[in-house]
Amino acid sequence: MTRKILCLGLGMILSLAAAPGWSGTYYQAKTVTDSKQGGVNTTVEAWVDGDKAKVLFTDSDQPMLGEGGYLLTNDGGRTMFFVDPDEGTYMRWDLDAMLGGLGGAMQSLGPMMKMDFTNYESEKVSEGAGPELHGLATTHYVFKNSYDMEIKVMGMGQKTHNETHNEMWTTTQLADAGFAVWLRNEPPKTGIEGLDTYLADQVSQVQGFPLKTIVTTTSTDQKKGRTNTTVTTTEVTTLREEAIDPATFVLDRSLKETEMPSFDGMFDDQ
Repeated sequence: MTRKILCLGLGMILSLAAAPGWSGTYYQAKTVTDSKQGGVNTTVEAWVDGDKAKVLFTDSDQPMLGEGGYLLTNDGGRTMFFVDPDEGTYMRWDLDAMLGGLGGAMQSLGPMMKMDFTNYESEKVSEGAGPELHGLATTHYVFKNSYDMEIKVMGMGQKTHNETHNEMWTTTQLADAGFAVWLRNEPPKTGIEGLDTYLADQVSQVQGFPLKTIVTTTSTDQKKGRTNTTVTTTEVTTLREEAIDPATFVLDRSLKETEMPSFDGMFDDQ
């Protein structure tokens, strides 16, 4: 009997050792932006395992993030790469650096181009338990923000008053750092004074990863009185645990490395 128990235990250990130790989370998410100017859609499939993540763009109207391309990280988003299989290339992906370069380039123009954000107000309307989404407990946040934005180019400009209604359903039950690659609260930094403060103000008040957000922004031209409303909805449509092949997160170094677009010096001839 003892020998049978030992053999049975050994067999179980060997079977566990032979099975792939892959684990992780798969999700799909869709972003839809609607306005008078038209709509912009982005759909992604993503695989997350701890600090590792791959975000594949299956449907994208974004100029830089075309269909079939994907973001890849192995350290929770601190280092990211964008891979374009059609072009056979990859590049280090740093959105903060790119937008910061744009902000710096705009500021370097001095009086030729000026962007101001003033009269900023933010209010947390509510925070409370939300419905379960994909079997996960959520917190429902509602924020109202407003600000004035003025853009001047060569003395010609436009000033708008903007009001934003932001609803978020977040969960703290997705602990893997890899979710921050796409399901992130922290906005990118532009390097434009005032704008970064506006974008980051409510981040410290929100916990967890967003499973759904609805952002409605109404902009009113203060000279002409015309208004435009933009609604952006991002929602996780599928979420499940599944075994993930570790090769999913391996960067193919045989691809050609390219540089991420930079705005440094773009206005040097102005």
